[in-house]
Amino acid sequence: MRISDELVINELSQEVYDVAVDHGFHNPGGSGLDGDAIFLLALHGELSSYWEKLRKGVAVSPLNPNIIEIAKQKAILTNRLITLKPPIREGGELVDVGRMARFIVNLIGEASELWEATSENKLDQLCDKEHCDLSCEEEELADLAIRLMDLATARRVNLGRAIRIKSEYNKTRPFMHGKKA
Repeated sequence: MRISDELVINELSQEVYDVAVDHGFHNPGGSGLDGDAIFLLALHGELSSYWEKLRKGVAVSPLNPNIIEIAKQKAILTNRLITLKPPIREGGELVDVGRMARFIVNLIGEASELWEATSENKLDQLCDKEHCDLSCEEEELADLAIRLMDLATARRVNLGRAIRIKSEYNKTRPFMHGKKA
């Protein structure tokens, strides 16, 4: 990846962010859904941990049937911890955990929509948006990229640079990084 590619990604990320701001996705007061977003992330975190163990070939017991209760308890603990000691980024910037939770839940939602199109065998069908000449697959992948670029710009992350550096690093890693999937 070239430096010029990095600049194109960053310019596109800024454009995506500006559209999100114009359309109300960066309401400074929040949406009132922070607690729900944190709970959903806790639940997803439990499921993702299980998946990572499977990927690494680690022996795992069946998925805990109390997963929703575990996620609720983790969400309550997270809310208490961020109230007592909110995370602070280097330079003294306070991290809005609720806002970050909403960003991540929205990313997961877009990935879920891609899965839904896959499981319903609709990837090649035209998406259901008016005046949108994209397949479901193209639309959902674009939605994921848009959400990711919006998050990166909102957090002032140089996504182009990060992608370039991470891509170079990945070239040095072993096949499948030692994982099964």
